[in-house]
Amino acid sequence: MYWINGIPQAQLPLADRTIHLGDGFFTTARLLDGDIPLLAWHLERLSLAVQRLLFAPLDADALRREMLTVAGDGGDGVLKALISRGSGGQGYSFSGCGAPVPVLAGIKHNNRLEQVLISAHLERDAAHETLVLDTKGGECASTNLFWRRGYALAEVAVGPEALATADKVFITNALLPIVPVKAIDERHYADRTLYLQLYPLC
Repeated sequence: MYWINGIPQAQLPLADRTIHLGDGFFTTARLLDGDIPLLAWHLERLSLAVQRLLFAPLDADALRREMLTVAGDGGDGVLKALISRGSGGQGYSFSGCGAPVPVLAGIKHNNRLEQVLISAHLERDAAHETLVLDTKGGECASTNLFWRRGYALAEVAVGPEALATADKVFITNALLPIVPVKAIDERHYADRTLYLQLYPLC
């Protein structure tokens, strides 16, 4: 099912900037029994993207109502809310619809070519996930990475070398509440204690 501006339909205008330039952003939510877990967090993510990409203010209340309406059909599933700047502007400029901004970290903008290429490499190598590094750290291609060593709780900046001495590693995202990592390269993780404790809470 596809909704565009609150109306059930499945066609975007050919001039829409998200088609030509990826000029938009999105969030993907899990549906559970007609509800949207972490809905406030998803709306906060969209609000952040609005600010960083200089979009017109988002009617968060209306979007929340529409997302809950879709979810209200009942059952489990996946909901993707995609916000486009719409049609207009000339070339890359969005004058008449705003100005490019380089601060893209932390938002899920519609240009996901990097993730598409990462997924292609994963399929080629028959791997499930990969650790993608940036200039300040790293993250998975489509999930969040957590690791445990010992039992003291701390938030610290570490590099990928920390995984070589971890007792347990697991990944999460909105659609995969928690998935244990069995191995990274030649390093295997047999300890499932933390996973078994957390899984019932997800």
